[in-house]
Amino acid sequence: GLIFDSEGYHIPCNAMYALKLGKFGEDFRDPTSFRKYLNTEGVQKTYQKLCGVPDEGCLSCDKLIHCGGGCVCQYTNYKLKDYLVRNQK
Repeated sequence: GLIFDSEGYHIPCNAMYALKLGKFGEDFRDPTSFRKYLNTEGVQKTYQKLCGVPDEGCLSCDKLIHCGGGCVCQYTNYKLKDYLVRNQK
């Protein structure tokens, strides 16, 4: 989904409120300009990084279809090994 903060900034998720990608009224104003904005190199690269997996081992994991690689905020704050053990209990 798409998330906007109270000032009209497009942000990748509620936990990443400081990462302001673009602003309504400045970077886009309507559906057409918003589509164009979403396809800019900067926005595309940001989402590609955020939608990646924390470890190559995730690509062969049978749980990948359910977790999608997990939350980037979680695996940047924990070691992958600790994160996996913590969530398997």
